[in-house]
Amino acid sequence: MKEKTKTETNRKVNGRNWHVLPILSIAVLAVCVVAAVSAVEPTPLPPNKFSGAAVLNGNPVSVGATISAYVDGECRGSVTVTTEGKYGDNLNYLRVSGTSDDVGKTITFKINGIEASETAKWQSYPKPRTLDLSVDDSPTIGGGDE
Repeated sequence: MKEKTKTETNRKVNGRNWHVLPILSIAVLAVCVVAAVSAVEPTPLPPNKFSGAAVLNGNPVSVGATISAYVDGECRGSVTVTTEGKYGDNLNYLRVSGTSDDVGKTITFKINGIEASETAKWQSYPKPRTLDLSVDDSPTIGGGDE
């Protein structure tokens, strides 16, 4: 009869292989960490898509102008104007990225860095929307206390 070594005795206690316990513990811990991280991260959603007219000081925006969209002050998308006075045309939408945390938040728009008068709400799984944008940054004449 072969005598068991100390290592074999340590691995097998009461007829069980306890050497798999550390591996099993690590696997359970890894699953818990992945679950905790995924619970914290908001779910990415398809972008909100916009197109429409773009007017700066009463004139159609010129080709090459940039239209940008912001959520919570962070730029979430931009598009270059390819047709005078229009943005997002020919299916080249202004795509505004977001997550499940952004649903219902206000989207602000800028034409060449100047904030437009119009806003929109970030939506979950919306159809492309038409939103005409306008900026009037011309100085006002009169109206002040003189």
